[in-house]
Amino acid sequence: MKRIVASLFVFIYFLCSFSPTAFADENEDKKNRDTMGFTVETVLPSNQVDPSRSFYFLKVNPGESQRIQLKITSTRKEARTVKVSLNDATTSSEATIDYGVDKPDLDDSLKNPVTTMIKVPEEFKEVTVENYEEKTIELEITPPQEQFAGIKLGAIRLIGVPSKSENKKTGLQVETGYTIGMVLTEDAAQYNSGGELKFKNVDVLLSNGSKVVGVSLQNDQPKMIDQLKMTVKVRKNGSDKVLYEKKGEDLSIAPNTNFTYQVPLGLENVEAGKYSVEIVAQNEEKTWKWTKEVSITNEAANKLNEETVDKVITPSWVPIATIVLALALIILVVILINRSRSIQRKK
Repeated sequence: MKRIVASLFVFIYFLCSFSPTAFADENEDKKNRDTMGFTVETVLPSNQVDPSRSFYFLKVNPGESQRIQLKITSTRKEARTVKVSLNDATTSSEATIDYGVDKPDLDDSLKNPVTTMIKVPEEFKEVTVENYEEKTIELEITPPQEQFAGIKLGAIRLIGVPSKSENKKTGLQVETGYTIGMVLTEDAAQYNSGGELKFKNVDVLLSNGSKVVGVSLQNDQPKMIDQLKMTVKVRKNGSDKVLYEKKGEDLSIAPNTNFTYQVPLGLENVEAGKYSVEIVAQNEEKTWKWTKEVSITNEAANKLNEETVDKVITPSWVPIATIVLALALIILVVILINRSRSIQRKK
């Protein structure tokens, strides 16, 4: 029988968000370093927009190339091989910025994404460090000749390749690493002001086997939307009763991305009919509101209810057992009534 090997991905997001970063205590930090076998340190160049940030936030000029540096330091004697790659930022179904999708379907509004502007030279795509040594790698940035507004958002990912001995010990293919934010700008304007949410579509669908209402939205501007609150309420048409609801706070939308915000529909069967979906999203800068209708046919409802993994399955013996118990209860009640009448007659 073939051994099944699972892959476990563990990433430390190294100052890649724009919100304040919470640092682990010294013991936790040491544990993370020992687990991964290496640490990383950004070497910020002179065109860093905000030197207080530890991720790269660079002001670049059209067509002007530059190289940036990043230090990788071994934290143990054993060799550790590190793979270096770049990802574009996307927005997840939970309305958070995601740097972990290797080959995302990019939004049509995104021109010249980070992965087209930054290259990892061949000699730095895979680096081995051991015995507490430090190595400096370089990445090459080449902005397009035409100017761009706002920001380009992505991340550098440094993934430790598990050794054969580690895989044998755990039976798991464990990949650990760091994700470092990469922000490029030419105008150095405020990065989180000017984003725009647009409604695209609403549908009822299966997501990872679960029934959901999917609200598809788009930010077609080269600016982040952060500190966002969003509420989605689903009602039957003509009714004030809220059947399904989802609230989110402190949400973040990446620039030039689209996503589908998902509202779970629970374990009960979905009924065919027309539904009203009310969406309200707001932050300190702006409020967006939509009320849209979605129809579910009998065929679509049946398919959703049959194919979902989130459902209550009643064993076939339960109805029979229920009937038997009900009959037994009725017989018991009749016996008790007859006994009570018999006792009364004797008196």
